[in-house]
Amino acid sequence: MGFQWFVRDDFCGWVSQDVTLPAGLSTNATCVSALKGAEMLLDCKLRNIYRAPLRRGDQTLSCFFYFFRHNSLHQAIHSRPPFHILRMAGSLRDHGFESLEVLAALKPKHRLLKWTSLLIAGEVQSVFELPSVGTHVFQIHRWMNFDQNVASDLARELARFHDCAFFHGDLKSRHILTRTASTENSEDKNLRFVLVDLEKTRRMPHLPSPARDILAARDLIQLLASLPTEFDGHRLQPAREHLLEEYLRKRSISSRRAAFIRRVLEMYEPGGVLVQGKTVLGSLAAHLRRKNAE
Repeated sequence: MGFQWFVRDDFCGWVSQDVTLPAGLSTNATCVSALKGAEMLLDCKLRNIYRAPLRRGDQTLSCFFYFFRHNSLHQAIHSRPPFHILRMAGSLRDHGFESLEVLAALKPKHRLLKWTSLLIAGEVQSVFELPSVGTHVFQIHRWMNFDQNVASDLARELARFHDCAFFHGDLKSRHILTRTASTENSEDKNLRFVLVDLEKTRRMPHLPSPARDILAARDLIQLLASLPTEFDGHRLQPAREHLLEEYLRKRSISSRRAAFIRRVLEMYEPGGVLVQGKTVLGSLAAHLRRKNAE
């Protein structure tokens, strides 16, 4: 089914043609939380996530409602996360990747400054989560141990993802859901991966290769930093190392470019020049301060 432009008294946006929005819904967190059956999953400064039922045709689906807050003037004027996610989810599917099934992307109507917006997506079913560390980690699905088999399949998918000039921008392990092949009798035993949290995802095929390699390295840095070193009594370091080696082997790039990506990653290793979570300038300043202190 396609999308249609939807207008209500206080908001507007794109809505799937077979979806019926609740009468009391608007781009307001209070309205979202008041929906019948709504359950809060995440409450943070810039985003709330709720799970609630939604009518689609003659079925009721379990859906996620992502309520975004924009805390700067630039974001209030230019930022439209739901609309960007809608476009990116469609582009990913067009290139053979699994992603969110977006059902609605909404914003306040007749306001120059749009401080809030709302995305509705169907809950991804029959998936597992990868182990994850860091802030805003909330478990919804069962964990899947990150072993070398999972690392191999994920390396294959990320290599194809970057070869298609997609860059996630926030590729933490909690933003990658996993599942087995769709049919039990399928001969394809590889895992499937569903990429979520697409607010920073871009497809940039026209960038020069050095810029694309830096963006690919940034995705890898974020992913490796978000994976714990140990999970359920198993050391994950061998699988982490295997992921990187398999990724570089499966990329459709020259050995010179692969070596460049490896050098960027080495700069973020413990004791390296750069620090995950800081800007490049901030990392360099901290590195200079350490050198002066020595």
